[in-house]
Amino acid sequence: MEPVEQRAADVTEAIPQDVGVPALLERGALAAAVDAAVVSLCGLGLFVSFSPLSASHNPRVWAPSAVVLGLFVAVELFTGATFGKRLAGLTLRRPDGARPSIWALILRGCVRLLPVAIFLAGVAMSDELASGIACIVAAIMSLCYVVVAYLLLMRTGRTPFDAIAGTVLTRRGAGR
Repeated sequence: MEPVEQRAADVTEAIPQDVGVPALLERGALAAAVDAAVVSLCGLGLFVSFSPLSASHNPRVWAPSAVVLGLFVAVELFTGATFGKRLAGLTLRRPDGARPSIWALILRGCVRLLPVAIFLAGVAMSDELASGIACIVAAIMSLCYVVVAYLLLMRTGRTPFDAIAGTVLTRRGAGR
């Protein structure tokens, strides 16, 4: 394994020169906000339909939410692309500019979507207390992700998901 200092230097070199760090951070924040909104709306639809407080499981609410969330997760796991990244003009690359391997994308997506998986497990639980605790754990974990991602991004230019998977966020078209 490489020393941490060398990996940090590699990441700094991977940031495209035609996009300043503030511009790239701004685009990344936009992409993250759009993706969080999509996942949150889908989660809300599922929570409203399947929570213990719900009187009925209306398929008009949960079916579109489940389909959109399922497509979002599948596309992110296998391509690294999301609606937010597309809107912000960003793509995932390896530090050398090549496309990340499928395993790096799956690893990145699994770590990034872990709170969503915990939330979905909570929604599926029939025990009200366990369901509530799982949903609260998912919410707290999501908030911790935001803090950790911000701190790591400011220090290294990468999110924890990118650091784990060995990817960098670049402007679409750069690094091809």
